[in-house]
This record gives sequence, structure tokens and C-alpha cells, in this order.
Amino acid sequence: MAYTPPKIGAIFRAARKEHNLTQEQAAERIGISYREVMDLENDKRYPKYETLYAWVKALSIPPHQIFDGKTDYAEAERFYEQQMNCSENERKIIIETARALMQSLKETTGK
Repeated sequence: MAYTPPKIGAIFRAARKEHNLTQEQAAERIGISYREVMDLENDKRYPKYETLYAWVKALSIPPHQIFDGKTDYAEAERFYEQQMNCSENERKIIIETARALMQSLKETTGK
């Protein structure tokens, strides 16, 4: 089965509007053209990695929204926001702890 990238235009548009930005203002903040913002929001093109990263960073989009397209993870979003206030070393500890917990859960449940 071939990989189909998620349609993320609606996610980009919602994040831009949440920050009360016009497409022109978002383009300036992200470092791309106004036309590219329009094309991305309308799913006429898929962003390069650098552009995707710029959107996520500039508009505080939780990465899980980009990769699974879901927007109803309020608890996950709160956790993401909290861990973004941690130092780089603290984030590494959090990630390694989460990985260990997931592995333990996987071994316990067999899933």
C-alpha cells in the first residue's frame, strides 16, 4: 500500500486563524510566499520539510496533528505545551521515560 500524505491544509488554516493572522502575515512569519500559503491551505501542494517545520514552529501546531490529521487530542496538546517549556535535557528524559513506559506496556499487554 502506497503512502498518502495527510491533507494538512485545514490544519494550517486553523492554526493561522487561531493566531489571528492573514495569509500574508502567516507567509511573512513562516518565510514563504503568500501564494505558497494559499496553495498549502488548499492542499494544492505538500510542503517541503523546512516549510512544514516552519509552520509547526511559528504557529505552535502540535506535531501529532500534522502526522495523523486528528485535532481532538486536548490532553496530548496540553502535555506537548507543558513539555515545550522544559529544557532540552528534560525533554530527552521525558521522551526516554515515555518510550520505556510504552515498551513495558507493550510487553505486558502483548500489543
